[in-house]
Amino acid sequence: MSFLDHYEGTVRVDVGNPEHGYYVELWEHASEENLEEAERALTKMRITNNAPDIDSDTVTYRRRMVLAYVKEWNLDDDGVIWPYTLESVKRLPKLVFRQLWQVVDDLDTPASKEDQKRFPDESVGGDQRRDTRSAKSRKVQTRTTTRAKTAPELGPAEETAP
Repeated sequence: MSFLDHYEGTVRVDVGNPEHGYYVELWEHASEENLEEAERALTKMRITNNAPDIDSDTVTYRRRMVLAYVKEWNLDDDGVIWPYTLESVKRLPKLVFRQLWQVVDDLDTPASKEDQKRFPDESVGGDQRRDTRSAKSRKVQTRTTTRAKTAPELGPAEETAP
């Protein structure tokens, strides 16, 4: 077993009408090489009028991220499987693209250290810093604030609820 064998898991996403059996299989871990083009689309800098001008193309970033995670799919035109290209990703119906983007975004977002401490084993579940107070004592009290009016003819400060 090699190092990269630990990073070869996939997630299958069924897309379209279930009767047709279309799917997209996504890597759980995309390689740095595959993510590079997406990162480039996210931040492009150039100098305009002696000042830096940063351009962020989030549409292209998302498309390239989805493409970076694609391992395989069975999307076709009359039996001819679509190639794994940016043009093919652009052809995806909006709902299918959003479905794939959600999975990719979740795969690409590492858990924070605090989340890892609070939820060490997702199969067990639960928040280890759970608030044990009764529901009644956890209710947020309504606050009142005093706001002074600036014009003297409007009268004294009023008490208001947010």
